[in-house]
Amino acid sequence: MTVADLGCGQGGFTAALARAVGTQGKVLAIDISDEYFTEFMERLDKYGVKNRVTFTQVDAAGLKSAISDEVVDMAVSFRLLEELKQPKDMTRVVGEMARIVRNNGKVCLTEISANARNEAERTYIRLHRESGDSLFRPDEVVEAMEKAELEDAQVKPLDTDIWFSPGLARQICPDLV
Repeated sequence: MTVADLGCGQGGFTAALARAVGTQGKVLAIDISDEYFTEFMERLDKYGVKNRVTFTQVDAAGLKSAISDEVVDMAVSFRLLEELKQPKDMTRVVGEMARIVRNNGKVCLTEISANARNEAERTYIRLHRESGDSLFRPDEVVEAMEKAELEDAQVKPLDTDIWFSPGLARQICPDLV
């Protein structure tokens, strides 16, 4: 299985995905910045998955220059949409995810809910709002998925631990091999 991880950042979720796809799988790690590249590579090395991951620095809203149509089995993002500087880019990002996924592939977006469960989440949401960012609304994500002509677009709440793991990757994206 080949998975694209958009907005890979420091690579925590990327490493979990690489472990989940196994030794025969591949992960295309995509981020607009290489700011965390050193930490990213250290994390992949720590978990012994460096040979399964390819990093590409490109804007997720414009993947055409770096990734062809229908080349991955699944496109995922873990808390990417909340980080977008331009909220209007959400539709473009989801459209790009749909474009790179093979026929019958999956697109899986995971975002923090604005319904905080604890003080850490409340603080995180407050800091986002104070800095001028706004967390997504589930209906906006579904609308972006429908515009990308994705079938069976839905929002499912998950009660997850904050730490990345192959188990979390499989819970978030149950079709991972």
